Amino acid sequence: MNIWKENFSTNDLVSDLVASSRTCELCNMFYLGFQRSKRHFGVEVRYFRRKSSLLLERNGAPVLSLTTIPGSKPAPSAAVRIGFPRLPPPQSSSQFELCRQWMKDCNSNHKCRPIASFHLPTRVIDVHMDYPYIRLITDTHSLSSDYIVLSHRWGNVGNMPFLSTFHKNIQEFEQGIEVSELPRTFQDAIIVTRELGISYLWIDSLCIVQDDEKDWHDESQKMEHIYSSAYCTIAATCATSATDGFLKSRSERAYVTMRVNRLNEPFYVTEAIDDFRGDVEESALNQRGWVMQERALSNRTLYFAETQLYWECGEGVRCETLTKIKNRKAAFIGDPRFPSSALSYYKGGRIQFFQYLYEKYSTLAFSFNSDRPIAIRGLERRLLKAFETTGGYGVFRNYLGRSLLWQRRDSYLCRIDFPCHRMIPSWSWMAYKGSIRYMDIPFGAVEWSTDVDMIGVNDSAYYEEALDGTSSSYLQLFAIVRPVQGATESNGSFLIFDQSRASRLEDLPLLSCIVVGKQKSESKQKDQMHFVLLVYPKWAGYDTYERIGVGLLFGEYIGWSSSTERICIQ
Repeated sequence: MNIWKENFSTNDLVSDLVASSRTCELCNMFYLGFQRSKRHFGVEVRYFRRKSSLLLERNGAPVLSLTTIPGSKPAPSAAVRIGFPRLPPPQSSSQFELCRQWMKDCNSNHKCRPIASFHLPTRVIDVHMDYPYIRLITDTHSLSSDYIVLSHRWGNVGNMPFLSTFHKNIQEFEQGIEVSELPRTFQDAIIVTRELGISYLWIDSLCIVQDDEKDWHDESQKMEHIYSSAYCTIAATCATSATDGFLKSRSERAYVTMRVNRLNEPFYVTEAIDDFRGDVEESALNQRGWVMQERALSNRTLYFAETQLYWECGEGVRCETLTKIKNRKAAFIGDPRFPSSALSYYKGGRIQFFQYLYEKYSTLAFSFNSDRPIAIRGLERRLLKAFETTGGYGVFRNYLGRSLLWQRRDSYLCRIDFPCHRMIPSWSWMAYKGSIRYMDIPFGAVEWSTDVDMIGVNDSAYYEEALDGTSSSYLQLFAIVRPVQGATESNGSFLIFDQSRASRLEDLPLLSCIVVGKQKSESKQKDQMHFVLLVYPKWAGYDTYERIGVGLLFGEYIGWSSSTERICIQ
């Protein structure tokens, strides 16, 4: 079987492969690969070789890999990748040495290392004390050093089941904390930080005072600095909670040793385990709302996943198997200078980029839903600067119409119960729990309306204070409100409501709309299709409205003769 040939392919009956797998190691690898693929191709199993991978479909994902150890020469025609068939054990000196080499190469040859890495956060954990102790540093002004941050899942936060900083214990933590008292994930982060030769570590629950709302607000404003200035981020990808840990045993990678002939050095047929998308991007950790911002703002990240370790920096992703991965869309989020690479790639498509980000973010989960606007603030700040515009709450003034025309994806949305001093406007998707998508609006085919404008966007501190609840005001939308008259789905109108409580036309006698744009057309106004926000009076007798959905309406179903006075949309 000439598996080292670049045009190799094989075709077997499933029954024959099962029988041969009992006596042939390579056949057993083929059968294991077929089983792991969880696909059914009838009675036959066909493998195709593409470069150093074996696929079950010509354009499918790799199932098996052909590797050779560094410095080995199995045969000129073998054309296999460099890598180790057996990965080093977790927490071994070999694994940590690989981490150090990745960082050394990045420091020397890339531009990912943060320029301001010596500016420490408000508090950090000093891990270079003699084991088994660490301590909390609460005055970092006189310190200049690299530090590492931990990205992790808290788990069940109902009773704060792991060690956290409160007013009652902060002085005790300044004196010292016994490492064995910390949850397993924190202990593992300390081990990795020490192995990388870094003295300071930042962990949210220890470096933010958990029973001090002002401290939480102050520190949440600094997340952009904390993550973007860190030497690197440790992502506890495989840890289900703070108590789980991420330096844990994993299944051995299956492989079989092969030779072209007796004169050549061996190569290996191994399980293909390089799956950054499945192991990292689709992991439970990356379904956590705060993590999108943490990843986007981090310059470099070590991901401790179930099957292997991954390193991500501005030059792509490296695997513990020694494979290098280039993933354009993943690189947008992993860009150490976020969002520069995305804007360069998309060129004129800034709109598609922010819509992609916000649609993705809206699917993520939070322990506290009221964190939804806060957990993306640093990322939003970067976007506003890059777009050279003003705005907030997921809306950009330069792209006001398209920013406002979002809709629920499937299920009805649920309004989040924010503190009364920190209300989020109804026209922002950040005010709701649930996933959204943007209306599919052709580029160049819409004439945007002047009926709507955003007020209070010229002062960035204004928006920051509104999010923090230190200002009673927030960005406001003022628009001309027009009644909806006789629109139904049967006459070509498209109405989609945000919440179930406001979804029946017969229950909405005062249904109105804001014209955001209209399709470019030579038709009369009544025959033109209009993109609208659906609004309803917030209180009877007052000219204050709330958004309740979006729609597409022909002009004949919009009351054009009403007042042209602009009204506040809350």
